[in-house]
Amino acid sequence: MSPRIRVLVVSIVLTLIPALAVAAEPVIELPTLGGAHAQAEDINDLGQIVGWSVRVGVAVEATIWNSGVPSGLGLPGAMRFSFANAINNVGEVSGYSELGTMPGEPGNLTTATFWGAGGVVDIGAEMAFTSSIAYDINDNGVVALQGDNPGPFGFTAGWVWSLAQGGIPAGADPIYRFGANYGINNLNDVVGFGAAGFDGAQAILARFNGAGWDNGVEIGPQAVRAPAAANAISDSGIVVGQAGDGGVHVFEAAIFTLDPAKPVEWLDTLDDFEDSTALDVNDSGMIVGYALHYAYPEPELRAVVWVDEEIYDLNHLLKRNSSFRILIRATGVNENGDVVGYGKLHNGDTRPFLIERLGQGPSSGLFGHPRTPAKLR
Repeated sequence: MSPRIRVLVVSIVLTLIPALAVAAEPVIELPTLGGAHAQAEDINDLGQIVGWSVRVGVAVEATIWNSGVPSGLGLPGAMRFSFANAINNVGEVSGYSELGTMPGEPGNLTTATFWGAGGVVDIGAEMAFTSSIAYDINDNGVVALQGDNPGPFGFTAGWVWSLAQGGIPAGADPIYRFGANYGINNLNDVVGFGAAGFDGAQAILARFNGAGWDNGVEIGPQAVRAPAAANAISDSGIVVGQAGDGGVHVFEAAIFTLDPAKPVEWLDTLDDFEDSTALDVNDSGMIVGYALHYAYPEPELRAVVWVDEEIYDLNHLLKRNSSFRILIRATGVNENGDVVGYGKLHNGDTRPFLIERLGQGPSSGLFGHPRTPAKLR
């Protein structure tokens, strides 16, 4: 090889190295709307991601990321803040909006919100709720939500809503005085929790029979042992959340089997971590959520994934030059195995993350570390 050609080849290789390094980075940081903090909550099969982002100042707005580019979804009426929790494969989004001086303050008004092709719908106002939050939406445009029933004998319960049908009670049986619907699949089956009194929350499944929803049935261990909730249900019927058995499994991620003889399959947590929670699941059984360790001075959370019911810390995927210091929660997974969530940067800012095709390409090395917490850099 002539010196001139050798120099040219070396030049090409050196030019490609930064691009290859970027391509090999399995954890992608998503930008904000200009503020310091943002979180991703869900991803659809088209790769659209939703959550929320802080704009410059204190404004918080429901956000959609298309090809990694964030756009604000807006707010209904006089609301000051908005948050997106879920997106379907049609691009419709559900979440909630809030009225107050700062987001999350006690006494703030929260109202379930829908974003679609026709604009923004204030579900809470339409249904005359005093407080409401939408947690999920399926491809039929049916929203799973929680709402405070108005009136002197009102109660907080699970509901569903759609543009076509409006609001309908669904979920826990009316004997429960408190409850919520957290997840809905494309068969319109709903999962969440219900609580009748002081005996703790019980995970609930309500089936859709083609005309409406049955009275939700209790799933998982009895709530007298520990509070439980079902957070998501796949089209293949996999129900996940967290529960406890009053013994070894205090508060642990679980698959609700619907088998009375074995009501859950425990998903375990990371070594030296006490608790875990499953937040989402796809049809092939990939589950995402977080593990919890009661550290001092504040609890430590790690974003995790369960594959074949084995737990892995997603922080093993962080490279030495990653902008993330820690991945805190994995909140959504689609049918392609794309995972979203959020973590902390080295400067303390909160950012959304995306891991594409988990277990393939750059992220395939994750599965060499079952149960083992990653060392943080």
